Amino acid sequence: MTSLNRALRSVATVGAALLFFFGASIAYAQTAPQFKSVKVNGGVTGRCSVEIQYMRIANDSGNAAFQKINRANRMAVINKRAATTSDDVAIQDITAEILEAYYEGMYQIPYHNVTQSARTVRGGKYVVFSTHIEAYYGGAHGVDADECHVYNLSTGNQLDVSCFTTGGSWYNLKRELYNRCRQRLGDQFEVESLSDMPEPSSFELTDRGVVFIYFPYEVSCYAIGTVRIELTDAELRQLGVTVKW
Repeated sequence: MTSLNRALRSVATVGAALLFFFGASIAYAQTAPQFKSVKVNGGVTGRCSVEIQYMRIANDSGNAAFQKINRANRMAVINKRAATTSDDVAIQDITAEILEAYYEGMYQIPYHNVTQSARTVRGGKYVVFSTHIEAYYGGAHGVDADECHVYNLSTGNQLDVSCFTTGGSWYNLKRELYNRCRQRLGDQFEVESLSDMPEPSSFELTDRGVVFIYFPYEVSCYAIGTVRIELTDAELRQLGVTVKW
């Protein structure tokens, strides 16, 4: 009888574990973000072009964190006005601004184009929106850059560059970024000294570390483009950076 009781208890334990596992899997499936691409066009034919494609979390109904992320992302890729109005209305501000750059006979009509992708990292705890921006407001050429925005999917809070640039570890990190940029870019590195090294404009969280992003002209010439410097979690810890993820 004792053996039978042990067997029953073992079966019950295994069953409970399986129920917990599948329950957790179902719960995650219900809260995992489902991304949808949204496109919005503006501009004035023959005078300027404005095209924005961004990603939104489609299953945000009843999820305050997802709604918070969607709102913040729309503001990041369009403008602050997007928080209180539709995409079509908000984009008119960009059209009005870019129209100011237009003049008859310019090299090409001014444009502002944005494309975006999204992915989850760190076991689905964070979402990373990767945004590519191309713009031309006159002159010999346009400007393009890549930036990222990282959000905690549980809280909707954004991780921004300040989590690296405030506190005692920033000097160590800045020195590391300075040295790596100098090694990679060589004569194309245009920052004269460590004290002049700017903060990264953006960063991308990956499953193994962090990629720090500098826009064109920030640490090198336009031809070099966006500069990306990756550090693993272990390397960040060695520099005294608190790894929060």
